[in-house]
Amino acid sequence: MNFKSDKLCVQPDPLCENKGAEKNKEVLLSVRELCVKVRESENQKMLLDNLSFSLRRGEVLALVGETGSGKTMTAKAIMGMLNANLSVEGRIVLEGQNLLDLNAQEMHALRGRKIGMAFQNPETALNPLLKNGNQLNLIMGKNESDQVRRLRLFGLCDKRILKQYPFELSGGMAQRFMASLSLGHGVEMVIFDEPTRGLDPDNRNLLAELILLLSKKRHVAILLLTHDMGLIERVADRCIVLQDGKIVEHGSVDTILHHPTSSYMKGIRDEDPRFQRILPLLDSEEKKQEETPILELRDIHCSYALNPFSKERHQVLHELNMSVFQGEILGLIGASGCGKSTLASCILGLLNYQGEILFSGKLLKMRGRPQIGHICQSATSSFDPARTIRQSLEEVFLVHPEYALPGEKENQIHHVLKVVDLYHLLARLDSYPHEFSGGQLQRFAIARTLLSQVKFIILDEVTSMLDLKTQASIIRLLARLRKERGLTYIFITHDLPLAQQFCDRILQMKDGCVRNCLEWEETVC
Repeated sequence: MNFKSDKLCVQPDPLCENKGAEKNKEVLLSVRELCVKVRESENQKMLLDNLSFSLRRGEVLALVGETGSGKTMTAKAIMGMLNANLSVEGRIVLEGQNLLDLNAQEMHALRGRKIGMAFQNPETALNPLLKNGNQLNLIMGKNESDQVRRLRLFGLCDKRILKQYPFELSGGMAQRFMASLSLGHGVEMVIFDEPTRGLDPDNRNLLAELILLLSKKRHVAILLLTHDMGLIERVADRCIVLQDGKIVEHGSVDTILHHPTSSYMKGIRDEDPRFQRILPLLDSEEKKQEETPILELRDIHCSYALNPFSKERHQVLHELNMSVFQGEILGLIGASGCGKSTLASCILGLLNYQGEILFSGKLLKMRGRPQIGHICQSATSSFDPARTIRQSLEEVFLVHPEYALPGEKENQIHHVLKVVDLYHLLARLDSYPHEFSGGQLQRFAIARTLLSQVKFIILDEVTSMLDLKTQASIIRLLARLRKERGLTYIFITHDLPLAQQFCDRILQMKDGCVRNCLEWEETVC
C-alpha cells in the first residue's frame, strides 16, 4: 500500500488547509542555553546541559540519541511537563514569549492549542477509563464525521474505534490514535515522540506522509524524536544528535546520516540494517533446526464479541496452521491488526479458541501454560510500578515455588542477572521500574522469564521501543541465550530487516492466517 499526500486528504479536514507560505521561514521556537538538573542534588549533574536550537514554521527537526540521552526530557521541558523535583534554566521562546515565565494555568492553555505532543507510550498517555471518541471530544469537539475524518488521516478506517476503549486497540493502532490527539485545531507545533514505534511498514509510510503534509502544506513546525533513521531521512530537514544531555552533532540530514562525526551516529551505521544489511549474529550452523516440532497449531480459529451486548463477533484467526521446531527462531511479521498478538495470546492460553495446540507432542490445556514464556513490547508496562525490581523477580517463586531451590533464591537471582549482563545493577534491585532505562528494563524482563526455567519464549516486539544500539545488544543477548540454553523463540516484529538477521524462518500473517513462509536464505537474497 502506497500512501500519497493527496490521498490522505480525499475527505477535507481542517488539518489539510493551506495556511500560506509567507510565514514559513519564521522562527517559531527558540531554545537557548536550556539546562535541567535535579533540585538540591549533591552531585548537581546536568540532565540537559546548555541546549540551544531553533525551529522554523514548516520545518521538521529531528532529535536523535540513544535511550536516556535527553530527547523526551527536552520535549517535556518545552511542554512544561517536567517533574517538580527538576529545576530548569535558560529560555524557551515561542512566538516571542518565554514559556518558562508562564504559570501552570497559562501553559495548560497553550498545550493542545498552539503546541501538541504525541507521547511515546499510549498505554500510559491515554485515559483507560474514557472511550476513544470521548478523548477526541476533548481535542476537536463531538462532531462524529470530523472525528472519523481525523482517524482516517492516521489509517484508522473503522469508526467503531470511537466506541472502544484504548486497551481494545492493538499497539500500533493505539500509537496512531495517540498521534491523532496531538493535532488540535490551530496547533502550530507538534512534538512526535517515537511516532513509528510498533508500526508496520504501511502505517510508517502513512505517518511519514502525514508529517510531510503537516509541515509542507499547513506549515506546522515538527520536532521529531525518533530512533527511526529511515523516517528521518525521508521527512526531516535538519538533525540534532544528543548524548548525555548535550548536543554533540547538528546539521543537515544527509551530513548527519552519511558523514557523521559523533561516536553515536558512527555506531548507528554499524547497527542499522539499512547501512549494514546482515549482522553476523548467528553462524549458519546455528540456523539448522531439528525435524521434530516443539509446538504445533492445528486449524486454529479465534473470535471475540464486538461488545458485551452484541451477538456479532469479529473473526481474528481462522484456519491457522503452523509449526515451530526445537531450537529455532521463528519470525512472525504482518500489519497491525492482522492477528499476531492474538495468536500469541492463544498459545499462552489467555484467549479461548477452537482447534488444537500441541507442545512437545501433548495437547495443551486451555489455561495454565508455565512451559511457555512471554516477553512483551513495553517493558515499562510489564512491571508493576508499585513494586521494586527485586519484588517483581521474586514473584516468579511465589507463583511457581517449585522453581526455587531451598535457601538459594537470592543466588538464583544473582546468577540470572549475570547471564543478562545486569550484575552491576545488583545494588539497585530495591529501586522501582521508572528508575531504569528501557533497555535495562527489557533485560530485567528477560531475567524474570529465565527464572521460570522455560525453554520456549514468545518475544512480542521486544526491541521496538529501544534505540538501535540497545536493540542490537538485546538481540545479541537473545542469540547468546538461545545458543547456551537451547531456547526456542517466536519473534513477533514489524521490522523485516531485523527478522532477516535474527530468524531461521519468517512467517507472514495476513487477515488472521499464515499466508506464506520465507526461508532464511530467501529473505537475505
